[in-house]
Amino acid sequence: MLYIGSTQIDTTDKSIIQFAQRANIGDAWNRENVIPDEFCRSSAKNIEVGAPQNTIKMYWTVIDTFDLLKTVHGNANQRICELTCRVICSRNIAISASISLLLKKSLDSVQIQAIEKAFSSYKFPESGDVDLFIEKQLVKEPQIKESMFGLELQLAAIIMDETSENSAAENLLRAWINKNYPDDNEYKLRRKGRVELDRFEEAVKHKNQTEGNDPNAAAENAAKQDAEESHCSDKLFKTITWDLATLPSAPSVKMEWGWHRVKQGCVNLDLYYPEEKTRDNELVAVTYINIPKGWEVAETAINECARTSANSPPVIIAIFTDFSHALYAFKDAFISCLDETFKQNIACIEAGIIVNTRPVGDWH
Repeated sequence: MLYIGSTQIDTTDKSIIQFAQRANIGDAWNRENVIPDEFCRSSAKNIEVGAPQNTIKMYWTVIDTFDLLKTVHGNANQRICELTCRVICSRNIAISASISLLLKKSLDSVQIQAIEKAFSSYKFPESGDVDLFIEKQLVKEPQIKESMFGLELQLAAIIMDETSENSAAENLLRAWINKNYPDDNEYKLRRKGRVELDRFEEAVKHKNQTEGNDPNAAAENAAKQDAEESHCSDKLFKTITWDLATLPSAPSVKMEWGWHRVKQGCVNLDLYYPEEKTRDNELVAVTYINIPKGWEVAETAINECARTSANSPPVIIAIFTDFSHALYAFKDAFISCLDETFKQNIACIEAGIIVNTRPVGDWH
């Protein structure tokens, strides 16, 4: 007897995600099986091997872009920069399983009728295993051989609800703007665009995004790495660090992906999906600068450039939600300030920002 159809469904499969992004509640994604050329599906009704018992959640990522606007003279909006926020989208799906009958195309009508009669007489769950039941029913049919038919496992993912969006990053960004610039909506966001990915994608962490209990130690280590990468370790006079901003409570999400075996009627299904976990964190941004030997007398001016650049709105606003942009904005402003102040290129002055995550509690 021929058997086709995998028991596995991977919720990271792009075809399922693309279907979920446009489907309505109740719509079903059907996994395609490859049927050998010499076989075809019977017109006999499929055997349902148990209704879906549980739902599982599938995820994908959306990237929203915003223009950061500044209110000028009370009524004009001047664009400052573009910021991005990641959105975690999800939908619940239920997996249904059924078995269809496959027949060799060369069979005559008598053979087809006998096989379809045996298949259609199956009753779930009292009939037990489908293949054993059909074989038993056909024992008294000498003209029927096992090579004449087969069974196909068909799996479908049924959409159970509307898309849910976790916009924690955008909410955090808006709250942070209101906290730091509360007067007259001086800075605000204007939605610019949205890109919907066909996968779940976490943001790649920058090396200056650290985790631990000592943010200043993390900043000093980052400053040391910058000096080494610039071949300036032997020219370093001193490193200065200071706290730039603190966010006492910031939620984070992580996905623990894995295969899960689920019993569905008489079929064991293997489903790949994540367990979503959350944790609260304290975020601390620390600025650092490396002062090279020979520039000790200019320490105050260098320090002032770094502090002014770090406290600029594009840096402060983006520091906890779009770190790469904040770091770029800081370094661009810092270098411009040095050029304006000293009118010459200064080698081995390194400046940067780290954002340190300190967990507040465990993942749950």
